[in-house]
Amino acid sequence: MTTEAAHDLLQLAQLLVFVGLGLAAFTRWYRDRTAPAGWIAAAFVTFGAVVLAARLLPEQATATTETWEVKFLLVVLILFPYFLYRFMVSLLGRVTWSWTIAHVLTGAVIIWSLLLPELPGPGEPRTPLFTAYVYLLLTQWGYLTVRTVLRLWSAGTKEPPIARRRMRLLSSGALAILLALIVSGTNPRGSEREVGTPQLVTGGIVLLSAPLMLIGFAPPRWILAVWRQREEAALREAETALIRATTVRDVADLLLPALTRYLGVRAATLHDSSGALIGAEGVSEHEADRLFADTAAGEVNSDGRVAVESIAFQRGRLTVVRSLLAPFFGAEERRILEGVAGLTDLAMARAELFERESRNSEAMRDFIAIASHDLRTPITVIGGIGSLLTSRWHQMADEDRLELASKVEKHAQHIGRIVEDLLTVSKMDARALELEIEPVELCPAVEEVVQEFTGHDAEIVLEIPNETIVAADPDHLKRILRNYLANAFVYGAPPVTVSATERDRWVELRVSDQGGGIPDDFLPRLFEKFARAQRKMSKATAGTGLGLSIVRGLAREMGGDAFYEPAVPCGATFGIRLPRSEPTADRSQRG
Repeated sequence: MTTEAAHDLLQLAQLLVFVGLGLAAFTRWYRDRTAPAGWIAAAFVTFGAVVLAARLLPEQATATTETWEVKFLLVVLILFPYFLYRFMVSLLGRVTWSWTIAHVLTGAVIIWSLLLPELPGPGEPRTPLFTAYVYLLLTQWGYLTVRTVLRLWSAGTKEPPIARRRMRLLSSGALAILLALIVSGTNPRGSEREVGTPQLVTGGIVLLSAPLMLIGFAPPRWILAVWRQREEAALREAETALIRATTVRDVADLLLPALTRYLGVRAATLHDSSGALIGAEGVSEHEADRLFADTAAGEVNSDGRVAVESIAFQRGRLTVVRSLLAPFFGAEERRILEGVAGLTDLAMARAELFERESRNSEAMRDFIAIASHDLRTPITVIGGIGSLLTSRWHQMADEDRLELASKVEKHAQHIGRIVEDLLTVSKMDARALELEIEPVELCPAVEEVVQEFTGHDAEIVLEIPNETIVAADPDHLKRILRNYLANAFVYGAPPVTVSATERDRWVELRVSDQGGGIPDDFLPRLFEKFARAQRKMSKATAGTGLGLSIVRGLAREMGGDAFYEPAVPCGATFGIRLPRSEPTADRSQRG
């Protein structure tokens, strides 16, 4: 193959590659409509247009002095490094002194290009004025290109591996074009008429820059797959360990370091669905909660260097702090994050189930110990009293027999309550609980239960609007209220307030006391089966731990729910939410 044929082949390859690169960049901008995509599309479209125009222009036109077509091509070519510089600035922000130099150089070389009196033809010697112009153009290209490359290269060191490779390939392509321009521009006789080795070398360097920039800008999937092998293997290992996590805290401890290490995020946090922090990597707990609050409210903050992204799933929210380069160079990492979020949801579900089963097993053991003790004591007492009455009946006074009979009744009632709780829980688990839902006037029902608390009724304040009616089973509603009031006096302190508020189609009934409230570490288990407060919280022996579980079960069976909230300024508030009901015709007429 002759030198001329090789040169023609190089020019054709350059045309195809750079026009293709320009089309790819324009397509990316048209899809994303972001500033970085727009500036880099302008750069590649500009260079592709220059290569295409140079191919199409007649040779005599390029050799004619004062040819405005050639001057226009020079101006367009000058804009290529400027657009690359603006691409870098749109990602990393501008530095005032550098911004000023870039615009002064670019403006000066454009003006000089338009004012050039003549352009030397191929093989003609350069005039001193044109030589000075060429060196100014090389200075402008060199400054903008080197400045862009250095900042992108430096920023890439803190990016994920794939993004870092892409940024460096793009930088390398820009440097290759600059090198070709320097080789061509420093030739004192300009472009020779006959094609030689320098032209082939320059053309080869320019052609080499195209695939570097294309892979950096839009890498093919097979290249991404090769790049990702090591990171994917490490991430798969972390995901495998994630599935074996037995607590939600284990999920955070395994997941968050893997994200920061393998995906290059600056920080990562994991919260549960209620907003409670499970774990944080790279930020303090206070900062993690602030990030969660901002993203949950739809406020994605950035400080010019980082961006906050949040992915919500059923059981929580994964929040990561990424570089502002990530949206352009890290689209693949975003998809990986979404996949990791789905896996995290499954891992948290499994860990929550494991924790619940573990707590239930431990609680069941505690309950068996409690129930056996609580049952053994009254049974032993009843048996002892029965033996005593049988052996010494005729020797005892009537008041002694009555006292012993009263003790038997008291302990029998205690046994009955334990058995009733167990039967109720069993029926709720089997979905066999019998309910009679009807309109219930809340005020009379509450007053009836309050009257049962002899000695405490003066310490109970009622704040229930008249004619507040709920759809509920009357007996179960009273049972819930008895439980709440009993707990208020056992675990809390008077005065105790019973209040009701209507919200849309719901009525919320609250029982508030002025005690010490519920410890934070006990809140997650508050309504679980066999959950018992520490003895130091109460003024009585701890119960079986079924009361609040039954309350929640009964409330849900009646179409509502049970809840807890701290009282203000101190104490605890337990409540139930029940459907609001309208008065029946009979009640309306009686009223």
